Amino acid sequence: NATKTTSIINHIHANNRVPHPCDTVVLLLYLIHMKILSVVTTLLFLPSILFAYNPIIAEPAEAYEIIPIEGDPYIQREYLGNLADFPDMYELTSDVAFTLQVKVRQRASEETPFGLIVVRQNEDDGGVTEVVRQGQPLEEWTEVKDSTLGMKFLEGATLSREVEPGTYRIEVSSADNKGDYMLIVGDEVVRTGFFSTLADVYKVQRHFGYTPLHLLFSNYVYYLLGIVLVSYGIYRTWQYKNKRYA
Repeated sequence: NATKTTSIINHIHANNRVPHPCDTVVLLLYLIHMKILSVVTTLLFLPSILFAYNPIIAEPAEAYEIIPIEGDPYIQREYLGNLADFPDMYELTSDVAFTLQVKVRQRASEETPFGLIVVRQNEDDGGVTEVVRQGQPLEEWTEVKDSTLGMKFLEGATLSREVEPGTYRIEVSSADNKGDYMLIVGDEVVRTGFFSTLADVYKVQRHFGYTPLHLLFSNYVYYLLGIVLVSYGIYRTWQYKNKRYA
């Protein structure tokens, strides 16, 4: 703080001497330490700098039960599902035209060829009209590394369509209708605080079978640990060199 910094400077002036290089080192170490603490505090408590996942566990109670997608269709959500012999069916409704964007991710080691079908519910006869489908061969999926989650995924191509107001259903399936997946809807990422984001990272990792120790592979964790360790090292060095001012 400013009081401690002033006391170090005043000690130098009180002895009517030219500052020794060690004095400068002590002061610089203290200022760096306080700056790092400020960064850590900002990281932990300022939501505006943190991009978050919005994972939602999809748990239909029975086969073909509709899983609702609620709210703004542009806000990104990650639905964590598990096919258990049947496709999963999602539904969203919009009163205005919008751009429907969906894609599927899976753990890179799984290699399940998931497919997507989007249909629009007809207003007159209660039937449905197909909007778009995706049956992308597995070799065309892209491997992506998500540093926030500390995971590698296989990611299918994004399905993007301008659609009219109405009710739409998104079906996720595979050849044997088995496997864990992440259905990403929308593309506008929300922001949240550090601890909320950390809980979301853990939720996604756990869904794909990782242990709590895998949190250490998330950049939200290892960056923070690195900053804390460096800050502690600087603090201890500064504390040792500052004993002369006690």
